[in-house]
Amino acid sequence: MVGKMDYSSGCITSWRIYDKEQLFTSTVATSSYLKRIRGGISYSFPYLGQSFFGPEDGFLEKIQWEVETPPEKLKNKDVTVTLKASDTDYTRSISNCNWKVNLVIFLREKSLETEFTVTNTGKYYPMGMMLRQNVHMCLPNVFYSSISGFEDFKNETNFFNIKYDVLCKEDLEKPEVLSLVYLKSPDEFSITETEGEGTIKVIKDNQPHIHFHSECCKFEQLDRYLEDEQNYNCFYIKTGNFKDVKYLRPEESHSVKFSLEKIFPGEDNDAWMYEDIFKNYC
Repeated sequence: MVGKMDYSSGCITSWRIYDKEQLFTSTVATSSYLKRIRGGISYSFPYLGQSFFGPEDGFLEKIQWEVETPPEKLKNKDVTVTLKASDTDYTRSISNCNWKVNLVIFLREKSLETEFTVTNTGKYYPMGMMLRQNVHMCLPNVFYSSISGFEDFKNETNFFNIKYDVLCKEDLEKPEVLSLVYLKSPDEFSITETEGEGTIKVIKDNQPHIHFHSECCKFEQLDRYLEDEQNYNCFYIKTGNFKDVKYLRPEESHSVKFSLEKIFPGEDNDAWMYEDIFKNYC
C-alpha cells in the first residue's frame, strides 16, 4: 500500500492498494494554485458554516502545518507520521482563541487510521469549537454503491442505497436524494462497491454526526458538474461534531479517531502486500 499527503495543509491526498486509488482528489482543484486541494482526507475546525465570521470551513486549510514526528516505520511494519498546527496572528484576528491540533496517521497492513486531537491552550477562557473530518472516497461509480450498518438508524427517507440508472440534470437538482445527514450514527459501517471492487469498512470514534453525499449534488448546473468528470467517482463522507458547538475548558483536549479498511471479495486478508508510505506530495 502507498499513501501521499500534503504536509503543508495536513491533507492526505492518496491511499493506494494494489495500485488502485481509494481516495478521490480532484485534478481540477489541484492543478491550479488558485484553488485549494479538494478531496482526500482533511479536517475543518474551529467553526463551520456561513453563520460564522471568517472562512466557512475554518482555518486548517489556510494555515501552515508542521511535521512534528517524521514518517517512521515501526517494528510491526506500520508506518506513522504526526503533524501539528496552532493558532496564528491570522486566526486570532478572526477568532481570538489559543489552540493547537495534532494529527497522527497510521498506515497499517490493511487499513489507514487517523487520530486528531485539538487542545485549548488558553489559560483563562473556554473555547467553542466544531469539528468535521472530510473523507472523499473514490468509488467506481457512486450511483452503484451501497451503505450498510444503518439498519437501526432509519429516518424518514430510509436512504441507504445510492443507486440510479441514469445521471441527469434533474437528479443533480435534488440534493435530498443524493445527500443524507444523521445526527446519531453507528460507529462502524460499510460501503460496498460494484463489480467485485470490494468493501470499505469505516470505523469512527467520538464523532456522532455523519453526512453522506455525492460530490455532484454540490453543483447547481450540469455544465459546472461536468467541469470535473471525476465527480462520478467521488463519495463524500463528513463525520464529527458539526451540528453543535462543543466547549473546551482551558488546557482541555478533544480527540477523534477514524479508520478505513479495504476488504476485497474472497481474498485472504492476511496476505496483503505492503510498501512504504508518506512520500511528500509537494
